[in-house]
Amino acid sequence: MTNPADLFFGDTSKSAKFETVGETVGGPIVSIGEPRQQTDFKTKEPLTWKDGSPRMQLPVTVQTTLREASNPEDDGKRTLYVKGEMKKAIGDALRTAHAKMAVGGVLTVTFSGKRANDGGYPTKLYTATYQPPAAGDTFFEEPAQAAPQATAPAPQPQMVQLTPEQYAAMQAAMAQQQPAPQAPAAPQKASYEQYAQAMGFTPQNSNPPF
Repeated sequence: MTNPADLFFGDTSKSAKFETVGETVGGPIVSIGEPRQQTDFKTKEPLTWKDGSPRMQLPVTVQTTLREASNPEDDGKRTLYVKGEMKKAIGDALRTAHAKMAVGGVLTVTFSGKRANDGGYPTKLYTATYQPPAAGDTFFEEPAQAAPQATAPAPQPQMVQLTPEQYAAMQAAMAQQQPAPQAPAAPQKASYEQYAQAMGFTPQNSNPPF
């Protein structure tokens, strides 16, 4: 969730300064920037190690509950420039949580003390805690698509195995339920008298009219 415009114009959030021992800055991570080279506090010149390699730092912005009363536009975002002892403290917190730093994780850093050094400025010491984002946290990531559920196949009818005796009994029962076939009626020949009556002839006619 790094905004390229922030890299071009500079961070829009305030820096976490840690001016007092015991001061704590923390909250959900809203942005993890690109590593950048450290600069000298006074001269603003880029810093390097003795071998000439650049001394890098990682800007991490968290959403805090801090607000400056004199700044009505203060949104509570604070950028931690992770380097030196702070890097060690956050690294320990990540190993304790068995997680990698990610947007949505809750990072808390506390200014725990100072240690003298040869540079004239005491080294600040820190402790840190980290809680990885919850799985399925829809505020920082897209919700997972539900997998389509497979439709269970319809149960198939099972064949019933019959013994020879059961099969014979079933055939006999089926034969009793069927009506007995009727013999076809024998064709009947109409007698002359029946024909004559149907045609309206009188009985005295002894011969057919054809």
